[in-house]
Amino acid sequence: MTDFPLTEEEWYSKRDDRTIRVSGAKGFECYSVGVIIDDSVRSDYSLQVLALTAVNILARWCRRITIEMPEGAISQLPTSRGKDYRELLKDVIEKADPHNDLSFDIVNERAVNRILAVGFPKRRFDTDQVFANGAGWFAGASLGREPLNLPTSLDPNPVGPAFSSCLAVAEIFRLACGASIPRPHTDWYSLWDCTLLGNAPTNHQGLPRVSELDLGRIYQIGCGAVGSCLDFFLSLTEVQGNILLIDYDKCSITDCNRSLTFDAWDALLAKSKILVCEEVLERTRIVPQHFDGDYSSYIGTGEYLKNPPDAILCLANEYNVWETIQQNFPPIVLHATTTVNWGLNLGRHLPKLDWCILCRFRNEVRPIFRPPCAEGTLASPESTERPVIGVLPFLSSAAAVLILAELMKVASRRLSSSNFVQHSMRSHSTGFMKMLRSPDPLCICGSQTINLYPDQIRKTKHWRLASTIKKGE
Repeated sequence: MTDFPLTEEEWYSKRDDRTIRVSGAKGFECYSVGVIIDDSVRSDYSLQVLALTAVNILARWCRRITIEMPEGAISQLPTSRGKDYRELLKDVIEKADPHNDLSFDIVNERAVNRILAVGFPKRRFDTDQVFANGAGWFAGASLGREPLNLPTSLDPNPVGPAFSSCLAVAEIFRLACGASIPRPHTDWYSLWDCTLLGNAPTNHQGLPRVSELDLGRIYQIGCGAVGSCLDFFLSLTEVQGNILLIDYDKCSITDCNRSLTFDAWDALLAKSKILVCEEVLERTRIVPQHFDGDYSSYIGTGEYLKNPPDAILCLANEYNVWETIQQNFPPIVLHATTTVNWGLNLGRHLPKLDWCILCRFRNEVRPIFRPPCAEGTLASPESTERPVIGVLPFLSSAAAVLILAELMKVASRRLSSSNFVQHSMRSHSTGFMKMLRSPDPLCICGSQTINLYPDQIRKTKHWRLASTIKKGE
């Protein structure tokens, strides 16, 4: 992108500012990654999602990428179907990082720092490399010399392959920063029930088909790192629904190292985040609308009960949005955040059954508080120095996958008994921690009896989901 006005030094110093200052993060600036993509990518939806997501996340921090892939791959993705898939990858990387040293060539194992092998490539390696494979609701990532095999899923579900990309790029980032010791391992995850599996799944039977889902009317509060990544993944699906995007912020260069949607020009021109996200969704089966402002201002318009949401996605906290949500008797609420310790949190809030959104955040409701956005400490556990906070490029994407998976479970009317999930990407094989949290007796939701909920909310699409939950699942 020769006409980009910022030099390499200017661009990288701004984009990576919150990372390059982190103690222990040095080294990723010069790290090179080779991406080898299985020949099946020519027509395999899941592999196309996996490779596209992986190179998108990589381009947010890795400055030198070499891609080895077959000729003639045609996009199977909904909003780019029929286009040259190689050109799609090229376009994504160059928009994310206009100075990226990108090439399409045979990857020389000794000429790159690490290889990411997507799918089941025929190449064999002399040293341990990172492998990724995923389809349907399942995701796998490994460090070693053997590729990962997984039965093909014909359902266009991006959840498994997208999470596999997050796991694999997180592994490469840890190695690039020297934050982990390279020991061979293989991890398989089920995103359907948030379980770390012992072995690769043998089939995809018994789980709902994503292409048949209708999400209903969704309020997406926040189009920042997690929200914009969610919209990127939604654009890879064939689900139906209506989404109201609510935010007032504009893109900045520091957003470009963790959002899969915002590109360098969006940041340079300070484009509205809601407009960028709306553009991503416009070619899907989802009908997007937007409100340029905070959630309290939207409530003030009176539209909340005129066009009530079937579900609310809380992906921000500007102007005490948690309290505003709960004070207005919401339907089901889902939230997803990242933590300062390489972690992800996912919460579900069914009225009167689960803890409410304010139960979750009531101790943090104060005007100056904002949840950390895709951050983590890279200081070693033995360090006696105060940890320096830095941005982790893959956390927002992983959190977005979790909330997309939960949203699809809501649409399929099949929920587990857990309403809070935590996951750490500090190392591999950490698994998920699942909990069932009840309403806080000191919270305002205790006085919000069902008969106080407006009729418009009690008639929403997912209101009776509480009766579908089987205890102990």
